[in-house]
Amino acid sequence: MSARVDLAEFLTAYLAEVEEQLTVANSRVLAIEAAHQKNENNPRAVRDLFRALHTVKGLSAMVGVEPVVAIAHRMEAVLRGADRAGGVLPKTTLEPLIEGLRAIETRLRPLRDHKPVPAPPTALLAMLDSIEAGDAQGTARPAPALDLDPGLGGKLAAFEKQQLLRAIEEGSSPRS
Repeated sequence: MSARVDLAEFLTAYLAEVEEQLTVANSRVLAIEAAHQKNENNPRAVRDLFRALHTVKGLSAMVGVEPVVAIAHRMEAVLRGADRAGGVLPKTTLEPLIEGLRAIETRLRPLRDHKPVPAPPTALLAMLDSIEAGDAQGTARPAPALDLDPGLGGKLAAFEKQQLLRAIEEGSSPRS
């Protein structure tokens, strides 16, 4: 026997936690920007920003706010690469990350009013995907094809397909 959970009861807690994580994320972006002005890197701020977005993504997935999941996932992917590069985050990635934080905040407003959450901005998602797919020089790698059964392919979100592709490229199993 399964119990039906009313996710509306978690909405207040979800919003409070995500807003707290967004405050952390915004402060970390400012710290990264300050480091860039000194021609330095701030690996700790990159890692903290990554963790905040990972938490936002996970919380959003639990309550089914897929537009926020999609945005946070792509931002997290950009930051994962920077974290693996010792906290080196090219200055050109700051504006797309700031836009991503704004896009997440914009999607929380209707949620507070129990209104539908708008889809993520496709231009922002494409920009974040292109950053994540690029190498250290900012040039994009050719994207490999994912050959899935149409039934399965139709059930996967775009970010899940990207995660599968990344796992195949890295020779590992997919993780969130």
